[in-house]
Amino acid sequence: MSNSLCLSGSIAKRILELADSLGLSPEDYINALLERAIPKRRVDLMPLGFKVKVAETVVEAALETFRRPLVVWSGGKDSTVVLHLVRSVAGRLGKGFDVVFIDHYMHFEETLEFVKKVAEEWG
Repeated sequence: MSNSLCLSGSIAKRILELADSLGLSPEDYINALLERAIPKRRVDLMPLGFKVKVAETVVEAALETFRRPLVVWSGGKDSTVVLHLVRSVAGRLGKGFDVVFIDHYMHFEETLEFVKKVAEEWG
């Protein structure tokens, strides 16, 4: 059994170009890519359920630690996920929290409508 690999064509050319641009040998470049792809070191490669559990643990700790926890919410997708997560954990723990939305007069009208709708539905 051989421990070698031979690449040719456009993928080989691309690896050679990228490795050279970083001052690495092709072998070192591929090793660096593989090293960064180890799931233990890359949060983005972890299963979604695990990421949610980690986030819930952080939120729980914040709700238990701080007297008046606060979520700054922009009405965008990312902060809406955070708001949903905090709301869910706070509800489970029977804890309260405040939400701050800053209207800097540069939001799209649809964002403002969404913020108003969520505020009405979620309190």
